[in-house]
Parts: sequence; structure tokens; C-alpha cells
Amino acid sequence: VQRVNIPVDPLTGLQKQYGFVDVGTKEMAEYCKAVLSGVELYGKQLAIQDSRADIEQGVFTQQVLRVTFIRPLNYVDDCACPASLGSGLPGKFLERLKGILERFGAVTGQVYHDGYALFSFSTDCAATEAATALNNQFICGMLVTTAVINR
Repeated sequence: VQRVNIPVDPLTGLQKQYGFVDVGTKEMAEYCKAVLSGVELYGKQLAIQDSRADIEQGVFTQQVLRVTFIRPLNYVDDCACPASLGSGLPGKFLERLKGILERFGAVTGQVYHDGYALFSFSTDCAATEAATALNNQFICGMLVTTAVINR
């Protein structure tokens, strides 16, 4: 393992519920993925995903788009779809957001959580373009803010 990064919420100072691990080779990444799949931590199964490899350096590097959703107090689902079980976000909203992001490039991975989502793209340029175009826009009545995370 070359580097471990567990982001911290700047407001609360608490660790967020995801992290990034850089390993030396693609083979090591596949081995780690095989070993850790199915492992539970604090009663939740770990979700292991890999990003594209930087072949020359043997290190996994990628820009990730972070999308934050701000739901108003009097929120009405403009997409007219019931919320997905356990997600707290309307399924139609997530479908529409992913559909919009796919116009910028292939979405290679996504993670949804309370109030935000992380999207990996096939190219770093796609993440940057999506962040620029979608920042402070409304989708299904929710304000969407974006940021590009280098990892």
C-alpha cells in the first residue's frame, strides 16, 4: 500500500464513510479487491471499486467528481417518482443525474450517500467539464453543487 486517504468533513471534523487506497501494481489491486470483497466492518459490507491505472507509474490515479445535493425544506419531487428504499433520494433523480453526467463521458463508477455522490469518469477531462457545467444547477428541484477531487 502506497497511500491511504480517508477524507474528513471540514465542518464536523469526522471521517467520511469512504476512502481511497493506492497500491503498487494492478495485480496487487486485484488481490486486495479479492481479499476484501465480502469483509464486513461495523456491520456493513465493504464496497471495493478500482479506478483506471496509470500504467507508467503503476499507481491508480483519477479525478473523481463529487456532487452534493441540497434538498429544500419544502422539497417536492419534480421527477414524480417514489424514493428508493433506504437511499433517501428519489430514484428518478439519481437516474436523471447519471444520464446527464454520461453526456460528458463514460461513468465508470458511482457511490451514493446521504446528501452526496461520487462519480468516476473514463477521463479526467470529463470530470472537469461535468463539474464546471453542473455546479449550482437545479435537477428535479434540488440544488446540485460539484467539485473535482484529485486522488
